[in-house]
Amino acid sequence: MRTPGVAVVEADELLEPALKRVQRLPGDTVFVRLSPIGWSRVERSSLQALVAEGHGDLTVGAALSSPALPYLHPDQPLDTALLYLHELAEIPVVHRADFRKLEGVISLQDVIRRYGLQGRNQED
Repeated sequence: MRTPGVAVVEADELLEPALKRVQRLPGDTVFVRLSPIGWSRVERSSLQALVAEGHGDLTVGAALSSPALPYLHPDQPLDTALLYLHELAEIPVVHRADFRKLEGVISLQDVIRRYGLQGRNQED
């Protein structure tokens, strides 16, 4: 799991101010906190295109084309991520007691890297 250095916005935020707030963060993926709970994602380039077209007064939620994402908790086994990562690039990892708090993000490469490290350590 990678800790959040990722862009996070609220679904009810307006596009233009939300985009300005996360503009300098790394990557193109923006994670969207849904109300009352849940997570989705959108590409920063999609938000930029909408703002450039004059739709900066729409909410981020209106710009979402993907459904709510599954999410994991930090205490779940690593292989649980594999249930979802065959279809998704990344999955949010959220706090067990506060589903709105992003603890990190996990990708298939993260899982492969971790299993690779575990395998090497066991052989040594």
